[in-house]
Amino acid sequence: MISKIYKVPTKNFEVCLEVLKSRFIGVLQPIETKDDVLRALEEIKIKYPNARHYCYAYKIFDVSYASGDGEPHNTFAKPVLEMCEKLNLNCYLIIVVRYFGGTLLGASRLLRTYLNTVKLVIDKVSFGRQEKAYVYKGLISYENLAKLKAKKVIQIKEEKHLEECAEISFLTLKEIDELETSFMKINLEKEQYIVI
Repeated sequence: MISKIYKVPTKNFEVCLEVLKSRFIGVLQPIETKDDVLRALEEIKIKYPNARHYCYAYKIFDVSYASGDGEPHNTFAKPVLEMCEKLNLNCYLIIVVRYFGGTLLGASRLLRTYLNTVKLVIDKVSFGRQEKAYVYKGLISYENLAKLKAKKVIQIKEEKHLEECAEISFLTLKEIDELETSFMKINLEKEQYIVI
């Protein structure tokens, strides 16, 4: 089974775009929880007070959400989430702060400007790869342990030497059936995503 590989931002980044005197400030940052989203929104509202709109979109694994903060329908939320999904982004928060410049842009130009702001900030930030990893605990003969270590596909977290075998806890990006190694006993402890 092939697991999905995500791209995650490694640091915060901001860009600014001006269209017909309206200023659009795009912010992209890594997040891990919904509390991170709420905290970041509060900080942005303090850093950029009195803006007309604070549009935002985020995804944390299976949970994604976007708000156009009162902008016309389909000019921010759905198009931004779709763009980020196509790029396999995860654990991100995008905020676009809009200061109104006095001229209405119209729905299509407003949509293009929001998407251009988001694309600009995505193009500027650096990303890491996030991949599903598995933590196993098992009993294995010393001969098979040596073979497994030689493949360099595991990261041993704990190794306990017993008389006839070793008890190990390890992290791997592969499911156990892909490792092709004989364990006397093996249990999946947990699945987690890690940034590589």
